[in-house]
Amino acid sequence: LWKTYPTVIEQSKEWSLFLGGIQSRKDAQVMRNLGITHVICVLKHNESNTLQDTDASVQVENVDIEDKEGQPMIEALQRSVKHLFELKRTASCSCQSAIRVLVHCYLGKSRSATIVTGWIMASQRKTAKEALMMLQRKRRGIDPNRHFLKSLLEFEQMLFPGSTPSF
Repeated sequence: LWKTYPTVIEQSKEWSLFLGGIQSRKDAQVMRNLGITHVICVLKHNESNTLQDTDASVQVENVDIEDKEGQPMIEALQRSVKHLFELKRTASCSCQSAIRVLVHCYLGKSRSATIVTGWIMASQRKTAKEALMMLQRKRRGIDPNRHFLKSLLEFEQMLFPGSTPSF
């Protein structure tokens, strides 16, 4: 079931953040049941170009990243975390309906997990290790590749200049 239904990362009346795999995105009933309004799709272009959303009102942000070394994850991480902050700020406006965001990659364990770990770091002021451990407690199988872990440490240094790397 966890492969279809994404994991709830944060949830309130105005704002919800979910982490999942491609199966969550492909399942129109799951998307409808959760009321997903925005998607951050962390897939290589050739993986994501076959996805067709049944609900045209869902806003999709594509992050073109492969799950391998040498990918520009730090830039994607910064851009995606900034986008999440903008969405959450919009959600706090009382005139808006709830914003419900699904961040997904293929399996929901490396690329999208890296983005969500970065969000936890920035929004909750956690180190990479603390944020990753929090996420692993919420969702089994979280396992960013070695290069993405290095990007999280680089992001940690941006958030907490001069601190000792957490892992």
